[in-house]
Amino acid sequence: MKPWESAPAVSEEPQQRQMYEAIPYFARRHNLSPREEEILTCMLEGLDNQHIASKLQVSVGTVKTHTHHIFVKAGVSNRPELFQKFWGEA
Repeated sequence: MKPWESAPAVSEEPQQRQMYEAIPYFARRHNLSPREEEILTCMLEGLDNQHIASKLQVSVGTVKTHTHHIFVKAGVSNRPELFQKFWGEA
């Protein structure tokens, strides 16, 4: 586990725990970069582009670029399709 990653809290719902466990596998399967994996995690947590940018201290444009790359690598066109694919593979 990386220093900035924390283990899921014991009180988290099983679906959240499953999500955090599945993210690295999904990222590897679709050849996401470490930064794209961070963006994916934020998207799955329900953050919008502005909140992702603030959290990761990057511009909204940078978030949009990474989001586009994630969509292309995963073979989807938007967030709902990405979420459906993620949970279909989880």
